[in-house]
Amino acid sequence: MDQTTAQALFESGACLVILDTPTGIEFGIDLDTWETGPLFKGLKMIPPGIHYIHYSALNGEKQPGMRSGFFHNFSPREA
Repeated sequence: MDQTTAQALFESGACLVILDTPTGIEFGIDLDTWETGPLFKGLKMIPPGIHYIHYSALNGEKQPGMRSGFFHNFSPREA
């Protein structure tokens, strides 16, 4: 991401706050997925528009279980 895009998203992007997420959950938005760590609190700089938020538990071998999710239409500067 270039500096201009990052600055625009910082000023007008939305935030998704998710507290008390267990460590080791697979969490993502659209086509990006991450494994949560102990300091995970959510996402920021989300472009306005419709996005798919998804999550699933990981087993001991780091294989994801069944994915659950929902669509949300983010407004500019939404928290």
